Amino acid sequence: GGKVSAAWQQNNRLGFAKVRLGAFPPPTLLEDAAFHGASLFAERPAPAELVRGLAGGDGRTGLGVYAGGDRWTAAGVLTGNLVGTQTYDEQSGFVGRVSYVPFKRTDALIHVGANVNLVLSPAATGPGLPGGATSPIRLRERPELRVDGTRLVDTGNIDADGVTALGVELGAQRKNLDLQAEYFDIAVERRSSALPDPDFSGWYIQAGWTLTGEARRYNAAGGFDGPRAAAPFDLK
Repeated sequence: GGKVSAAWQQNNRLGFAKVRLGAFPPPTLLEDAAFHGASLFAERPAPAELVRGLAGGDGRTGLGVYAGGDRWTAAGVLTGNLVGTQTYDEQSGFVGRVSYVPFKRTDALIHVGANVNLVLSPAATGPGLPGGATSPIRLRERPELRVDGTRLVDTGNIDADGVTALGVELGAQRKNLDLQAEYFDIAVERRSSALPDPDFSGWYIQAGWTLTGEARRYNAAGGFDGPRAAAPFDLK
């Protein structure tokens, strides 16, 4: 059977911003700003998908504020659990993202941006007894060709007080050629351990060239969508 992954209300009457409340995918990063099914590849890059799942993702409950103009976007969302996720208590997090287009022409543009994905309080596994219950954080991700459930990246459970993931974005487009890249630093704060706090990083670069000449579309959310076909492909 199916499940509800998006149900929200939005107030558009504030003029300078929009306020959204409910279950929805908050804007976590550049690759997440592409509309569903409009990414360059069938799967998001592994580091982007891992960061997206920390405090965002499809069906994430949240309260968010969105703003934007012709060349910029800004958003901040306080988030909770994913719809259907059962935990002893609810995770609390924050997702923030800003983007800007410093260069824009009819057939070219440059995008820059920054994002932050925070797990402010991981969901505990039990009541707050003396010493406190464990609050595990697990960073894991499948390969980008998802033929089975194998996970090539998996830290296992880390008892943590929180996670801070910082990201920077770069995008560029010239006619039917486009380039996109992101870098992430992911710091985990252990809850009670003599071990040092682990720190991880990840990045990707991807590029595309449309054979039939159409350009990918830059959308109002500060991301790249697929091109609109001008004509069917023809070997002639």
